[in-house]
Amino acid sequence: MKSNRICLLSMRRSILDHLKSGLPTDCIAKELMTAISERYRVSSNADIGSLLQVLFNMNYDGNGGVRDYVIRMVDYQTKLKALKVDLPDTCIVHQALCHTRPYGCDYHVTRFLSETST
Repeated sequence: MKSNRICLLSMRRSILDHLKSGLPTDCIAKELMTAISERYRVSSNADIGSLLQVLFNMNYDGNGGVRDYVIRMVDYQTKLKALKVDLPDTCIVHQALCHTRPYGCDYHVTRFLSETST
């Protein structure tokens, strides 16, 4: 119980006074942590929105490799899958082809995607 009191003391000292008002006073350290996590839960919708915005506003500028561009797109798709937003692979292929077409990179994109699918 001494360790619990020490944890509570250090936790309460690290929290600003105006934030302590709604937190329970008589509890153990684990209950205080759950109360804090429920009170200040971060919405994943903001993360989803920003990832989708970055993904669909990506433009290939002709500098660097097409492979790196497609890998960055797939990386954002993987981050969205972790947040339970499933984008089909055809959506990523469509984005990659539309944004690399002005640079004549259609062949490179389709070749890279066919290599990764096997």
